[in-house]
Amino acid sequence: GQDVSIRKEIENAIHKHFKEKVIIHNDVECALMASLQQADGIMLVAGTGSIALRSLNHQTKRAGGWGYLIGDEGSAYWIGKQVLSLFSKMADGRLEKSALFDVVMDALVIDEASDIIPHLYKHPNPKQAIASLSKAAFLASEKNDKVAIKLFEDAAYECAQLVKCLAYDSPSTIPVRCVGGVFESKDTILNPLKKALGDGYEVELSDNPPIYGAYLYARKEWES
Repeated sequence: GQDVSIRKEIENAIHKHFKEKVIIHNDVECALMASLQQADGIMLVAGTGSIALRSLNHQTKRAGGWGYLIGDEGSAYWIGKQVLSLFSKMADGRLEKSALFDVVMDALVIDEASDIIPHLYKHPNPKQAIASLSKAAFLASEKNDKVAIKLFEDAAYECAQLVKCLAYDSPSTIPVRCVGGVFESKDTILNPLKKALGDGYEVELSDNPPIYGAYLYARKEWES
């Protein structure tokens, strides 16, 4: 949604091939609609990338969503990049090896640490491959690996900053709904996120997937 020219190209392609009436929303808008259904609150998405979208008095404002080359802090890709940095340092001996090192070796099915280089550089989708390493971090955290646990605490802090810059005056707590692959780790990310946000926020996983928001948008358009 940030690049006007690309958005226009997408819109033109869709309208060319679909003769029915089409309305276009991005995934975070659909996630927001699915969870809050036009009520005030903040949607936090942390999947391959990260973004937050606020709905207030039926007006929206976003934070994040800058892409993996610029931002996406707290996302699965961001966590994966930290995993790679830690893994390489552990392999060199710059850091003491922890459970995270072995989990990454097992997850990528490699015999030598250096095998990770061709694995990533020859991968058809290196961005997704790096993002998938967030799952290795979660598995390591389940083994009580302090390094991995700290990674999720850092990710939670970054996500909290996205939410905080969209905060608004509210007579009660501000609803914050979360969706995306990072939140599949549940309390591992949710607990430090709640701690980083502090009082004034009601943090919960979204009850509905983003696609339900697309349905609600379509139904609203049909009924109007």
